[in-house]
Amino acid sequence: MFRFTIRELVLVTVIAGLATGWWIDHRQLELSRATAQAKSEALEARDADWRELTSWLTSALEKPTSGFGIPGNQQDRESPVGNGR
Repeated sequence: MFRFTIRELVLVTVIAGLATGWWIDHRQLELSRATAQAKSEALEARDADWRELTSWLTSALEKPTSGFGIPGNQQDRESPVGNGR
């Protein structure tokens, strides 16, 4: 029959507790990493949508138009504001 002292049983218990704690921590870390990766990919897709929208808006605003959204050169048309009328 095997005979163990209290010291040996405490040592085995400590080792088993440390191994279990490390395993649980490692599993949670992997889950956190996977969640962060999924959030990052979703944010990158959302960022790409916003970049496309802002690019479209910037190009629309850079097109020469009159003050009322009519295509043309702003300097060719008289503005009713600021000319003393």
